[in-house]
Formats: sequence, C-alpha cells, structure tokens
Amino acid sequence: MGLSASFKFLSVASGCVACAVLFNNCSPSFQVPSAESLGLSQSLGALCTGGLNLTSKANARLTAREFSHSLKDLYGGFVSASVIEGALASLPRESLSLAHTRLDFDSTISRSVQFNEVEAYGAISETVANAFAAKLKDFPDAGALTAMLGGNCFVTEARPGDVCLRKSYGALAYRMYRRPPTVDEVERLLAIHKDSLNADKYEAISLVAQYLMQSPDFLYKVEGPFDGSGQVYALNDFEIATRLAYGIIGGPPPNWLLTSAANGELVKEESRGQIIERLFAMPEAERTTRDFYDQWLRTSQIPKVSEVGLGTSGLNPDRLRDSAIAEIRAYTRHITWGTSGSYRDLMTSNLLVPNSAELAQVYGVTRSSTPVAGPAERRGLMTRAGMLMVKADGRTGPIVRGARLRSDMLCDELMAPPDSVFSNLGSFSPLDSTRKQTEDITRAPSCMGCHSQINSLGFAFESYSGLGGQRTTEVVSSEGQSRTHGVQTSGSAYVDRAPVNFNDSQDLVERIVSGHQGPLCMAKRYYQFTSGLGKTSAQGCEFEEMAKVLASSDGSILDMMKSYYARREILYRLPGEL
Repeated sequence: MGLSASFKFLSVASGCVACAVLFNNCSPSFQVPSAESLGLSQSLGALCTGGLNLTSKANARLTAREFSHSLKDLYGGFVSASVIEGALASLPRESLSLAHTRLDFDSTISRSVQFNEVEAYGAISETVANAFAAKLKDFPDAGALTAMLGGNCFVTEARPGDVCLRKSYGALAYRMYRRPPTVDEVERLLAIHKDSLNADKYEAISLVAQYLMQSPDFLYKVEGPFDGSGQVYALNDFEIATRLAYGIIGGPPPNWLLTSAANGELVKEESRGQIIERLFAMPEAERTTRDFYDQWLRTSQIPKVSEVGLGTSGLNPDRLRDSAIAEIRAYTRHITWGTSGSYRDLMTSNLLVPNSAELAQVYGVTRSSTPVAGPAERRGLMTRAGMLMVKADGRTGPIVRGARLRSDMLCDELMAPPDSVFSNLGSFSPLDSTRKQTEDITRAPSCMGCHSQINSLGFAFESYSGLGGQRTTEVVSSEGQSRTHGVQTSGSAYVDRAPVNFNDSQDLVERIVSGHQGPLCMAKRYYQFTSGLGKTSAQGCEFEEMAKVLASSDGSILDMMKSYYARREILYRLPGEL
C-alpha cells in the first residue's frame, strides 16, 4: 500500500548535471601555480586570520550513500540490509554515480529533484515501510522498539489511542527529522493514521513511515530559518548533531547524540570535542573514510582489463579489478585506522594486501588477506595496482597516470584538451617505447602547455606495467615485429611552485611527501568531501590549517580529519542559503 498522490509533495525542479571534466584551469603555456591557486595565503605556515570562514553548504540533499546509511541505521533493527539494498536499486543510475557524490559535485547540484527520483523515493519508502510494519507484527526486540517508537504501546494496544500514537509517531519523527517534531507535525502524522480507517494499524504506520521517508526534513540536511536578514546563522544543537553525524559516520545522529543535542552539549567546545571523539570511535566512521578514499582515488574508475591487455598472464579480469579495489580499501583502512598513520605513511609504506591469486601474481608475493611487506621499490599508495591500472587495454597510460597525480594528489586544475586536439597530434613510430610515443604525440606547442607538467609525472611510473607489476624493460609489438626498450623513469616537473628533478617514482613521491602541496591537496580533498562543496569551491584558509595538522611530525590522517570538525565554523552557516 503506497501513499496517494496528495502525499507525494517533493518539489521537482528541472535541471541537468553538467558532465565533469578532469581539468578546469590551464593556459596554453603552463603557469607556475600561484599560492592562491594552491589554497595558500603565503605558505603552509600562514595562519588563518580575521572572522569566520564560512562555506555555503546548507540544506544539501542526502547523498545516495547517506540515504542508504540512513535507512539501514534507522530501520536496520526491523528490515534486513538485503531488502533495503534491493529497494535502493530503483534509484536512477545518475543519482547513484553523479549527483549524490560528495567530492566531485557541488552540493547545490544535488538540491533539485528530478521526477524519476521522486518516483524512486516513493518506491523505496513503500518497500522499506511495508517491511518495517510487517516486522512490528512479530513484536521485535524491545530495545529496538523503544529506540524507534519510544516504547511498545503501538504493538501491545490492539487499537492504539491518541496518547500512544502521539508518543510513537513523535518518537519516529524525532529519529527521522533528527530533531524534535513540532506539535503540528505530530498531529499531521496522527491525521495520516486516522485517514486510514479502513486499514489496520500496521498498514497505517507503513503510510506514516512512507510519509516521513519522503519528507524534505528527512531527505535534506535542513538548516534554518531563512528570514532574509542577511545575518550569519548560528546552528542549533540538533543541526550541529546532523552535521557531525553525517560527516563522521555517514548517517543520522544516533539516539545518544540526539540526547546530547537536547541537553545543549553540542555548542559547548569541551563536550563537543568529546562527542567528536566518540563519533570517530564508532565503527560506522570507517565507512565514511572508505567513501572518501573511494571518491578521492576514483576506485569506481579502475578498469577491467581486456583479454588483449592481460595477454598470456592467465589472470581473471574481474577478480583482478575487484581485488585491486579491495586492496586500496584495506591499505587505506590499515594506514588510517589500524596504525593511526600519517600522510607520509600513506604515501611511502611498502605494505601490500595481496588478497587474491591475481594480485599476488602481479606483485610477485604470496597471497595474504592482511598487510605484508613488499619490495622496497613498491612504495606507497601510488604504486598500488589499482592506482596503476588506468587503461582497459593493459597499456601503462602515462598521460592518464600523470594527469591524475597532478589533479588528485597535487590539486592542480588543468583544462580539458581542445576539440582540435587530434588534428595537432605528432607522428610516432609504433615500435618506439611508450615514453617516446607519448613525447612525440604531444610535442606540439599547443599540447605542451599542459603535457609538459603531466607526462613527466606519468613517466616516473613506467617501471610498473599496465597491470601494476614491476618491470625494467618494455616489449613493444606492431604488425608482427617486436622491440625491447629499457624503461626510463627520470624527469622534471613543477611541485610546490618550483621545478624538481627526479630519478623514478620513489624519488618523485619523496619530493611530494616532503613538500607542502601534497599534504595540502589531501586536506583540500577531504575538506571538499566533508563540506559537500565539491571541487568547485573551497576555503583555502580552512584546509590550510588542516594541512598543517597533516604535515606536522606527529600528525595523523585521523587528526587531520578530526580537525575539520573542531573548527568553530562548524557551528554556523552563511545567511540566505537555500
């Protein structure tokens, strides 16, 4: 039984999500990045000064993952994860892959709702609410019942009276809205229940739950009021609780956090610090950091290598891709959570997680589901197989490798190639090395503006094959002929606004780790992910302070993440943001 059309009140705004391009700001000749473009006021040591550095992120819609986590956290005691995941499959693909990510797109994009999303929300809410109501008939765990409905009167009373209904629906709305509902809101839920006189109480509560799941107060992280005064708005405790919960654990505030909000503990610095620590200690916090790494490192874009690319290796392409993604997750989890590791640890550790026969073969080590030491040359995040696999045909793709390093690890934004790019390509010999072919193809002046700062970064990793295995030579074949080349990995590029020379990937990574730009970029990407602003905007002063934590001798990645929530800016929003 679903809601009638009159209950489906989500506003549908027409619009489109612009396709994202990798680069946004590159001139015909490469310019040394300015301090401002890197987010530096003058240097990493510069301090933020002046008033609040606020961001415009109020009232963002829940991301697809936040929506999923919310349903599982709220209804998981009554509805199986498989039922919820099955229902979520009805969300349009673009909602799952584009508009609801937190790193690549500005939160304003995700505020409008397309018609097919309205229909999907309706179908999801009906499935989950019906399963919830069916479970209530079995008189579920008393603790789960009390947490959700404030007690068991709804189940024990054959025909719940108004007192019971107000208590039950008030408690349900409290969890769903992440704040105390108003009297009028509770009465509205009561009216929905009573309008279902021809239905039993379980069908009625299903309708109420559907109504709540489709409410903007559930689907959006509402921060108000919007009085047009033009004044900075100080968030109340419940709004702060919502920011902290979705930022740290990726889901709604648990009951204990709502209690803390009701007691006014969120606006107090000391108690808020304790709450932040408690949230980071929850197991759900790990799923949010996994979401961050998945988006920052583009794990969804790791290709399945074709049979041609696999050659005679005998590797299974699906298992190779899946295990490469799993290793990145296991590696980043171990560094971040298992060892409270630093940025240097992330970028230089030689620990591997060869969790499949395919990955063990690529690395030349014994299979293991836990971290094991690899060769000294297998240094850090950038030499994981999943980071090196960028071409489905199995080639090394130095342009893609270099572009991603510059964009994702150094935060330099370069523009997309012009439409005429293919008419400017240089000639090359198919029997030359990949490096020589790449240099020849991009030697035109119109290409070198950007490629002079992309190619060399990719060449540093030519000692790793397209599957991520180490190599010292490269065999190139064309039309029945083959030629063997020694791998060349040296080069030069701008890092930290200055040219640096390097011998190989280890040397390059050390230059990045020892400088300012690398730690600053990770802090910036986490800031953008957590704030919901995406890559289109960021407050340099704020993530500069986070980068200082990350770059300090005793600073960990977790310390950097926690520092975002310790800022006083977390307590405010800009005026007039809708």
